[in-house]
Amino acid sequence: MAPPNKPDSKAKKSIFDFGEALNNALPATIKFRAEQAIINKAFETLKSKAGEGLQALDDLEKMQVALNKTLGVDGTAATIKISEAFEALNKKMLGLQETNIQGAFEGIRKSFALTNKEIVKQAGGAENLKEAMNKVSESISENSNVIDQSKLVGFTQKFTFQTNTAVGSAEKFGEKLVGLAYRLGLPNEQLLNLGQSMLSTGNYFGETNDKIEEATLKATAFGRALGTTGDVVNKQLESMQTISGRQQLAARLSQIGGMVGVDVDISKLMSADPDEQRQGLRDALRKFSSSSKNLTPAQKKALSFTLSKSLPSFGREAIQTALTRGVDIEQAKKEIDEKNAVKEDPITDKMRKQAATTKDKRTLYLAARQREAGNAQLKLITKSAGNFNVASNKFSGAVITFGKNMDALEKNIKKGGAKEHYAGILRDYGIKTTAENILIELQKLTSALISPTATTKVKALAK
Repeated sequence: MAPPNKPDSKAKKSIFDFGEALNNALPATIKFRAEQAIINKAFETLKSKAGEGLQALDDLEKMQVALNKTLGVDGTAATIKISEAFEALNKKMLGLQETNIQGAFEGIRKSFALTNKEIVKQAGGAENLKEAMNKVSESISENSNVIDQSKLVGFTQKFTFQTNTAVGSAEKFGEKLVGLAYRLGLPNEQLLNLGQSMLSTGNYFGETNDKIEEATLKATAFGRALGTTGDVVNKQLESMQTISGRQQLAARLSQIGGMVGVDVDISKLMSADPDEQRQGLRDALRKFSSSSKNLTPAQKKALSFTLSKSLPSFGREAIQTALTRGVDIEQAKKEIDEKNAVKEDPITDKMRKQAATTKDKRTLYLAARQREAGNAQLKLITKSAGNFNVASNKFSGAVITFGKNMDALEKNIKKGGAKEHYAGILRDYGIKTTAENILIELQKLTSALISPTATTKVKALAK
């Protein structure tokens, strides 16, 4: 029997409101149960296919949580970019760990989080700078097996802030130095560190990248001629930045020269130009080398000892090499120039692939394809989850309203002498019950509402 259009008593109003609540709750319940079945089926499907989507979701959420702590609001965008780079680069069989890619993107973003307006202006605006940072981060990621990503991140930051160089150009300059070191058979980071040291020590602060590159290569040639690195040359130049430092060195070398018949030209040593100073050191060592040929072994030992004390950055072995073999910087520089003239990318794919094991390349290629499949699955599951959340919210609202009506009805029924009256009204609705079990019947109706299927009684009362 259909419920009356208008309740003619307080009791009938309670039943009427109860029926209305059921009527509102049932459609939401059916919708919710359907969406619940869909999303459960979707997750079962993901699990049955090795859980690519669930694994991707877990990995990305962990990364995002970590990046939110270090990058703040930019953490979500960085997570997306890192995942995209992980997929794209490892599909090229480069064997790149996601932690290194994350380090590159996170490092660049942290380095430029408080960028001054001149750098933003140079990039053509904040959005252009952000795009440039993304490209630089991906490039550093791509080379992270060849050169530790933190090294190239630090180099890029320092050269962007301390020279008139755009972020992209600074990173490419770093790549050039890494590639040249590789071709020269040096540790991949050696020229990168030297170039950065040239700037950070102040020896070549304010100079262009070309000037710093030239100084780096000349210092390297000088170091190679002495059987050591360009870093010792740069450290010696650092000690000559002040007038007093240059005066003391010139005086000591002149005094040593007087003891072995060498006329040391101090004009270049006294110059404020580090290029001139380097030439002055080269010329002085050449003269001492030539003079040492006429010395006794004891005199040579004394000369190498006093020179190493005056030029502590070079060290005893480099001084002894200079006295014995001379200082043929030109030949060393020629070899460097030949390697630097190679017409190919500074860091090639061949170099990148040689920097990873076959196992890592294969494993991470498969991981990238798994992530790709997982992200495709996540797009589907996200759509289903969205529908599920909407249905769940509607269901929750309907259940709350229904609960309130249910509570009101139970209170009225529990009042003395009302059970038989309410039982009669329910019988009018086609629900067979007695005064003794009316509350039990109502509890059954409530249970039916939140179960996967609605009972005939619920449907009858909700009509």
